[in-house]
Amino acid sequence: MAAGAAEDPQDRLSGLPDDVLHSIIGRVPFKQAVRTNALSRRWPRLWLHALAASGVLDFTDRGFVRSQSRAHIVATVNRCLRVRGGGAPIDVLRVSLCPFGAFERDVVGWIAAALRRGAREVDVNLTQGRVELGAAFVNCRTELELPGDLFCAESSLARLSLGRCSLSNVPPGAPGLAGLTSLSLTHVDITDDAVRDTVACCRLLEFLSLRNCHLLKFVRIAGENLRGLEVVGCLDVRQLQVAAPALESFAFHGDILYFKYREDESLEFEPVEFIGKGNNTQTPSEATPLLRDAYLSHIGFGVYDDPLHEFAFSNLMEKVAHAKILTICSVGLLKRAISMSS
Repeated sequence: MAAGAAEDPQDRLSGLPDDVLHSIIGRVPFKQAVRTNALSRRWPRLWLHALAASGVLDFTDRGFVRSQSRAHIVATVNRCLRVRGGGAPIDVLRVSLCPFGAFERDVVGWIAAALRRGAREVDVNLTQGRVELGAAFVNCRTELELPGDLFCAESSLARLSLGRCSLSNVPPGAPGLAGLTSLSLTHVDITDDAVRDTVACCRLLEFLSLRNCHLLKFVRIAGENLRGLEVVGCLDVRQLQVAAPALESFAFHGDILYFKYREDESLEFEPVEFIGKGNNTQTPSEATPLLRDAYLSHIGFGVYDDPLHEFAFSNLMEKVAHAKILTICSVGLLKRAISMSS
């Protein structure tokens, strides 16, 4: 048997037709697909063609990123784009890199190429590499600055997820964002006005996620089609105003939201408002969306004031208490129990 193997330098797997091998490689993780380079000279061409043919360019495998040099990673992505052909469509582009500073120009170029070729989903995650200190995370780098003209042209983009990117140069009403149905922003320097204007321009938006966006303070969101909203770790948020009659899922994980009073002690605004038809906040049946599920969690940064937090958190829970599935953290549950027993 050993002698027979020596006479045939090519293994049986390599002898299969290209279409069969493309199907096999397309079903294994990216990292393992790249490792087939070691089998023979034929395999690099096979896995590149298999990846490109799928229309889903996924470069989020942490093992691959950590085990390759910057030059090799850039060359691999560029080769996949070339193999795909200058005009061949790309359905999905997913990129997760660290440290992103070494790939800054390349990442912007990849996004632009995907948009030009009809990508419906773009996911760029550059949030890896934070340093954990106790219960908090310290950011080790700034955001990747996206050019203002990146989304200037109309596109097929429906799902956009950005992690540690700067949108300061991107106008909220950019034509390339108009067709979004899902928008997820993590560690993005977006402002209150930019959130409001972006959601207003994305009339098809159904899901919005804001995570660790520390410029947000008074968030105002209005979307007729918005069905899912999550505000997580945005620690400076003090007011959340939502006009979304179709909202089904709501999640808030962060510091407590405060009431604000005028000098005459009258209420200036409530921390959370659900606005119904005609900007109505008074009639619950019209102002409150029919939530399917709601999740509330209080992180508890800063000085804890028992009466204030008990009142504020109870008010927040009352806004979503009608949800069919209500999940609250232990602190919120304790405060709710105290409020009900008093």
